[in-house]
Amino acid sequence: MAKTVSPAIDTSIADAPRHVWAELATGDTINALKLTGVGTRRASVQIVGTFGSATIKLQVSNDGTNFADIKDIHGTAVSATAAAVFEFTNAAVYIKPAISGGTGDSVNVILFMRD
Repeated sequence: MAKTVSPAIDTSIADAPRHVWAELATGDTINALKLTGVGTRRASVQIVGTFGSATIKLQVSNDGTNFADIKDIHGTAVSATAAAVFEFTNAAVYIKPAISGGTGDSVNVILFMRD
């Protein structure tokens, strides 16, 4: 059954808070993380879980409505069909994962950013 997933803050590692979208499945409504502050952030995202043929992308927006795929440091869209880690920079206001094409999928997206 589709659900709404918002990012939660995981502070279990001292000095390294992470934003986690947990147990994403195809059909879920995924809320974006609104980033505060000014400047470009260095970031990494880890994507893990049961993919069930799903594709996970990471997307950004400056208006909170129109999202586009973000690219990693090599210029490749952040997109995974199996467990992966990507590094990228980001100066957008909003960021969120998107999931599509899966059945029986349950994927965690773990985002860590530094100013």
